[in-house]
Amino acid sequence: MSSKEQFSRDLAKAYEKLRNSKNTYEVYEQLEPSRGEGNYKLTFIAKKKGGFGFLRAVVDIAEAAMYGNIKGVFWRIARTTAERMEGPMLEPIKRDFKGYEVAMIFKRWSETVPNGYIETIGNTLTLPEDDEWIAYDIDVGKEMRVIIDFVKVRSEEAMESPQPSPEEPPIEEIPPPEPVEIKPIAPVKPVAVGPVIPPDFTNVIEEMAKRFYVNGSLRNVEGGFEFDLVNPFDEFNIIAPVTIMINNSKIPPQNILIIKKGKEYNSLRISASAPLSMNKGDLVTVRVKGGSLQPGAYKIRINAVVDGLGSVAIDVEDNI
Repeated sequence: MSSKEQFSRDLAKAYEKLRNSKNTYEVYEQLEPSRGEGNYKLTFIAKKKGGFGFLRAVVDIAEAAMYGNIKGVFWRIARTTAERMEGPMLEPIKRDFKGYEVAMIFKRWSETVPNGYIETIGNTLTLPEDDEWIAYDIDVGKEMRVIIDFVKVRSEEAMESPQPSPEEPPIEEIPPPEPVEIKPIAPVKPVAVGPVIPPDFTNVIEEMAKRFYVNGSLRNVEGGFEFDLVNPFDEFNIIAPVTIMINNSKIPPQNILIIKKGKEYNSLRISASAPLSMNKGDLVTVRVKGGSLQPGAYKIRINAVVDGLGSVAIDVEDNI
């Protein structure tokens, strides 16, 4: 096992230990010139503090990570610290982070280290080929220290996802909608509007995902029913067909249409090469063809695959 592989594994272990932590860590990061043209040395230290930090709190990193692609965490912090420039950001960064925020950084690093780069608070860096220049000591109870020499600054253009090949297989015809018959469940109280504060970080994705659903929007339309979703977070891309279950009944994927700014997208057409982009504040209507719903209460489960995050589920209840 190479040092990079072990480094990635240790970062993933640290993430698991820190993901629910509300302890405060003083984080110091600096990028400084090293030997040879274009080479730099990274120093990253996260030291546990005895109480709450005295520095200004960072923006809500958890939301940026979950709904703006984890990569957005580092770019968003960078914007609150200094304007991103063409060259490297060499100004030292000293901020207070919560343990779960440090965990999100380590999680992203554990994913990118095997690919030869990391996204720090201020820069995106290519790792040295020789593993001997990577040194770290991770003690989540005291101090976490990472020092990497002979890194190079990686441009934003190099980080962009590769474009799909122009020669793609022909798209298969989407089968016609199937009849859908779903019975309502026992009446339920209306779901309160607004964010729900989760008891711990483990439930934060599930609870925050509910903020996408527009309560009271479930309604019958000609040939089916529909509801609305709104994105209160940063931009993200959906890269796979959206799936829906109503009262534990799975909706045939060809029955699902997503309407955004008057344009219809069949769920089966959504893919990594043809993603559905969701900007902050975007309102979309999800229409299900195949039959109307009877008056009553319904449990709705929506699954979407988000670029950089993976599968995200929204579980809500609504009445019609």
